[in-house]
Amino acid sequence: MGFREVFISGNSFVYIVGLALFYAWNLTDIYAQPITGATSGVETIVWIPTLVSSLCNVLGYIAIAVFLFRTKRLKFIALAASFVAGACCVLAFFLSVGLPAYGEEALLAYRGISRVCAACVIVMWGSEFSALGPLRITAYTLASFLVACVAYLAVDATAGFLRVVLIALLLPASMALLFRVKRFEAAPQKPPLSNGLRSFVSQTWRVLLVFYLFGVVTWIVILNSQAKLGYGEPLGMFVALGSFLIVALLLGTSLVLRSTFSLSYIYKLVFPVVMIGVGLIIAFSFERSIGPALVSVGYTCFDLFCFVMIADASGKTSVNPIRAFGWCRAVESGVPLFALGIIFAAQSVLNIEENILIYMFVIACIVVLAASFLLEKKGIFERDHLNPDIDYPRAEVIVFARQCEKAIEDYSLSMREAEVLSLLVRGRSVPHIAERLYIARSTVKTHITRIYQKLGVDSRQEMIDVIESIEVPSPSQDAFGDHRG
Repeated sequence: MGFREVFISGNSFVYIVGLALFYAWNLTDIYAQPITGATSGVETIVWIPTLVSSLCNVLGYIAIAVFLFRTKRLKFIALAASFVAGACCVLAFFLSVGLPAYGEEALLAYRGISRVCAACVIVMWGSEFSALGPLRITAYTLASFLVACVAYLAVDATAGFLRVVLIALLLPASMALLFRVKRFEAAPQKPPLSNGLRSFVSQTWRVLLVFYLFGVVTWIVILNSQAKLGYGEPLGMFVALGSFLIVALLLGTSLVLRSTFSLSYIYKLVFPVVMIGVGLIIAFSFERSIGPALVSVGYTCFDLFCFVMIADASGKTSVNPIRAFGWCRAVESGVPLFALGIIFAAQSVLNIEENILIYMFVIACIVVLAASFLLEKKGIFERDHLNPDIDYPRAEVIVFARQCEKAIEDYSLSMREAEVLSLLVRGRSVPHIAERLYIARSTVKTHITRIYQKLGVDSRQEMIDVIESIEVPSPSQDAFGDHRG
């Protein structure tokens, strides 16, 4: 899949722009004041709205994962919710203008209701994306965020009623496009639920855990920067531009290499960005926006990768994608609440200064992640399939396939060992084989060891050499017969 398929195909346009409208709304809700002039106190602007929106976000996702996933009308519920969020935005604006004394309450009500409604929208998009292949999930998600950054900057440049109308239309327009989605392919056949659930957890737990570490540091930085710089400062603009550059680079790399993210190790890309941002904050306190912006860029990109990870993992397993996104997004949305709790406990109970608090969590991040950097050799990208640009002769492919079948028979490989062998000879890694066959990595290594022992080899290359030495009929002999006798 190249650039043309991503940006020119009509169905691709629906996926990309539809998800982009949600992300544009999300960026506006976090980094810009949705209703200018609705509040007055700096402390109220930062702490209470974050508490209300995050709590409502978590409750919304939990309600979807526990109750709403059962209904077949969730798509229509999400559509209605998007219009409710838009109506609340307009209503909050008129209340803040007509009744300024209730401006803060109107903004808080809008934030809480819109977050619950937005949870339905992103879960539905996640469900649609889970039906795509890994490369499409990666490409469309990254492309959508590029469009979202541009849309956010356009909305942030407006003010007054025009700004409110644009924000109010983002979620309904996103859902309208979702109803126009025509899936490229049917969802792949999935394994039994118990096996799929175990595989899903094995693919996601590490990233979600690391996301919490990054998230706490990031939200401490965001809350303190908003308290000191306010919403009117260019933090959101820096985040949008910085995220745009990183995501554009990743999208280009993914398409050129025709590769997918090695999602378990994607934090290797995000971690340096976050650490540079924290270092600038330590050096200049919060006097400059560039430090908080870099931290926020890393967090924003990580949140994007989590969407890709959940969609990919639920697509490969039997886990219901709606429930998967409900529970995983609930975990992600709880990060600001946890950060607020840490800030309150540190400052009110332990009397720890905010800068010291940041230092403590930076040290925690370094200790937890340093081992992974030093011990793991896996890169950020991994090949999703053989290079389609290489022209493999058909006869050669057929002969090697027959040689593999003969090796399985001659060396008495078990059914599971045969499955491992078929992936091993195609250059698949141990993690890939484990995810593909829904077994533990240690089990894969055990099967590989037994295959090597049966074939009397010590490496993959020696194994392939043995297989290629096996004599089998050529395709030409099948077609015309062997008349040498």
